[in-house]
Amino acid sequence: MPSVDIFAVARGRKSFFGLAKRSVKRSLVTCQKKILKLSSRHDAVRHEPLIASDETPKLDAVRKLVPIVKNHEKKNKKVDVERPSIVLPYVCIKSDIRGNFELQCDHLDLVMEHVLNDCRGLKHLGDAVTFQLDNAPLVFKTIISSIDGVKELVLDTAWNLMIMQTIVDYYQAANEFAQSPQRFAMENLSIIGSTKINDMDVLSSLLMLTRRTLTSLQMRYCTLHTAEQSLRLWTAVGQCSRLVQLQYEPYKLDSFSRPYLVDVVSRKKMTSLILTDIGGLTQTDVLTMAKGGCLTELAVLGERIYPTIYTTPEARRALSKLNSLLIQLMPTFDLGNCESRASLVQLLQQLPRSSVLEVIHYTKSNVADTARIISYWLRLTNDTDRYVMLKLENCSQERQDAAVGRVLRKCHDAQKSDCSESGISLSLSCGEVVVLDKKTWFGDDF
Repeated sequence: MPSVDIFAVARGRKSFFGLAKRSVKRSLVTCQKKILKLSSRHDAVRHEPLIASDETPKLDAVRKLVPIVKNHEKKNKKVDVERPSIVLPYVCIKSDIRGNFELQCDHLDLVMEHVLNDCRGLKHLGDAVTFQLDNAPLVFKTIISSIDGVKELVLDTAWNLMIMQTIVDYYQAANEFAQSPQRFAMENLSIIGSTKINDMDVLSSLLMLTRRTLTSLQMRYCTLHTAEQSLRLWTAVGQCSRLVQLQYEPYKLDSFSRPYLVDVVSRKKMTSLILTDIGGLTQTDVLTMAKGGCLTELAVLGERIYPTIYTTPEARRALSKLNSLLIQLMPTFDLGNCESRASLVQLLQQLPRSSVLEVIHYTKSNVADTARIISYWLRLTNDTDRYVMLKLENCSQERQDAAVGRVLRKCHDAQKSDCSESGISLSLSCGEVVVLDKKTWFGDDF
């Protein structure tokens, strides 16, 4: 029997098993590459190495890992579903002091059907919705949580603070943990009758929420109680990067706002500026605020503001684009003063021919004096061929009507060109004067 080299057989078996082991390892590496190539087609999911260089893998574990990775990717894949942005075109909220609210808005039927359908205590009157103070908080919270903004918002209630606070609180809660803060989209905001101690503080917070979209701000019959509150408000107004229209008519003389207001307005390109009862406001302040040359509407009234300010060379640029300019003349104005008349003629001639000069003229307590004022402006418009709207203050409707009749009788060239419930239009050969009715104000339909 031939002899067998045991050591040679052992070496052959070792070589055979070594080759088998390397073949299996190459197959597993190829499998790993295929799996990684497959998983890399999906969104970023980090994978730990499936095969270590210093240990033998288990094929069963590798086969089981593929469906696990796929399921993991499906669970972590984000599906972004955003609801469309809802911005109401117009919302007006009014109330009396007893807590009777009225809400007017565009598309009211849709708002009632899809937003306020679960709110109780509402009365739908067709063009408005009424409700009581007890139901008001729920109504306001429901509306604010269902929309993204209001293009034009008018608040004329005794509870403006509650409405503004509802908006501020909702967005503060929504933005507490948000990576990108939400904003309340609004372009025009009108606040009327906010005189409570904290009203303007909450308004400042609301302005910060809308500072990227707000273009027009009206504050009428509002009260600033401290210098700190005034600074906070005008700082917020200054943050409104798109603001071009500002109306501020406080409930009483505002002795805090002048320096902050002048600084804010002078740094913006305003198109409309309406200011009254600002303590200490000077003619220089008016020219500083109007220096941008973009104004189309200018109405600034104060104890130190006289019409002659607009006849200076510095004012020509401010007047060049105006559609309307408001001035005020007190009862002490001398109708027979030649210099005053020359200044008004110059003012009218500097205005664009298509513009309107709005005049508040305080009268004395008799028909003859009122008739002289009407005749005075009638001749001024005839000499300059311009258009004037005249508002007679401290004058009853009966005295005004009698004065107009007196002018038509005494001045044979005067003629009545138009007459309506809003006023009466008079003219000579050129120009025109509209004497506004007692209940009519500038800007009302005529």
